[in-house]
Amino acid sequence: MDRNSIWFALRNKSFRTLWLVTLISGSAVAAYNTAAVWLMNSLASSSFFLSLIPVVTSLAFFLFTLPAGIIADVMSRSKAITLINFGLAVLCLCLGVTVSLGWINPLVLLFGVLCLGIGFAFNGPAMAAIVPDLVSDAELSSAVTLGGLQLNISSMIGPVAGGFMILSLGPGGVFLVNALCFLMVVLAAQQMGETQSNFTARRETFSGALFETFQVVRQNACIRIVVFRNFIFSLFVSLIPALFPVLALRQFRVGAPHLGILFTSLAAGSVFGAVFVVPKLRMNFSSNAVTMLSSSLLVVYFFLSGHVRQPLLFTVLAPIGGIAWTVAASELWLVEQRVASKETRGRANAVYMVLANVGLLFGGLFWGWLATIAGLDLTFHIATLAIMLSMPLCVIWSLDPVDGMWRLALCESGCNWVHNVGRFSNQAMQATFDFRVPAEATQRFEDLLTQTQRDFVRWGASDFRVLNVVSKPCDYRVEIIFFSEPRFREFESDQGAKVSEAWKQTKDCAVQTEYALALFHYR
Repeated sequence: MDRNSIWFALRNKSFRTLWLVTLISGSAVAAYNTAAVWLMNSLASSSFFLSLIPVVTSLAFFLFTLPAGIIADVMSRSKAITLINFGLAVLCLCLGVTVSLGWINPLVLLFGVLCLGIGFAFNGPAMAAIVPDLVSDAELSSAVTLGGLQLNISSMIGPVAGGFMILSLGPGGVFLVNALCFLMVVLAAQQMGETQSNFTARRETFSGALFETFQVVRQNACIRIVVFRNFIFSLFVSLIPALFPVLALRQFRVGAPHLGILFTSLAAGSVFGAVFVVPKLRMNFSSNAVTMLSSSLLVVYFFLSGHVRQPLLFTVLAPIGGIAWTVAASELWLVEQRVASKETRGRANAVYMVLANVGLLFGGLFWGWLATIAGLDLTFHIATLAIMLSMPLCVIWSLDPVDGMWRLALCESGCNWVHNVGRFSNQAMQATFDFRVPAEATQRFEDLLTQTQRDFVRWGASDFRVLNVVSKPCDYRVEIIFFSEPRFREFESDQGAKVSEAWKQTKDCAVQTEYALALFHYR
């Protein structure tokens, strides 16, 4: 199977089992979301209560994701997933019984949503951190994309199933089905065994681990950029979960099956984006360009949504929002997985999720409040303008560590400098290559290096720089910096031949004159 295929990671049995059970469980969770929205619409007269459903869930993620990330790093991730999903099953059972007995009201429902949100908050970092433990580096890109695809397929199947289950079983029955699906995840997690090889050697106090969590972000410039960009994007995209049900139930007054179809239409766009759009964009554009394109598409979706007056047209437009959301979220998540080390990935994921949910929390509150006082149409127009005004931030805080060639008017010795990119680690390994290129081959050599830069950064190199001394236009220096020893060892085994086809082709049009390794320590 082609390693660039989206399905490449499914050849891994452990990942395939986890992916299938989370697909089923995720579909049940999407059905639960539909049932919760439908139930709240029948219990509360204010549309603001409808927008509070995603807000309360985001609040749970905001408060508990950081402790969850620490748990994902200091204990067995498979055991953590087992305990968390068992707790979720118990919560769904209690909520289902409460609804069936008629003891439910808006505040009780919000409390139940909050409790389940806490469970989801603990489950997220453990689930995310276990994936790189199960797959190889070659399978990671496929696994990340498949993770997003699983969420989107679940979001497509679940709402429709939820709409029809509401008619046949009632909202309480949907909650009970969720309890059974969480137990399936428990059984799958117990079969994984120990997935974090170093957890027994890393016993930390909670306060020490929490301090290190903030250190990971404070000292890692790459993670800071990714989480901040994701926070900004979440502020805007929160309009969709906050106002989508309000528009459907209060303005278009659709029934339960049609509500499920609307959510499915949104998810169908997400699936299309994950399967067809994301792979094509990654082959032709940098990560920063991909996120900017998705933001532009979100502008189009918000603008059109502000002019929709028919539920059928709204259903047709929904996939555009799904595509924009998935493309940006998938690319941001992939970049974050690349820059985080195995030892702190759980905490890095937790910080990423916390900031994302802070954006969803405050964004949802703001858009819900604005829609209440200004109306839905004006709210969509304000969101459109706000995204357009924020686009320059994508350039200021670019996701691309390297953009184009570095041409330095320096003497040859002036090229021997080290760029401290600021990571949590206090040491780095740098591989330096000097090349001499025939004059007629310089353009091809530079084109190949441009593609090589993208390949290496996506693969996990912390920095990749090309230096060309103006006084010697045929001499080039390539500096590759690694803050992850496993990445460096993998590179050293074959000099990066498996990482980039373009890197291998550079040897056909240039002569390597020198190769050097260096270890640097930072304070």
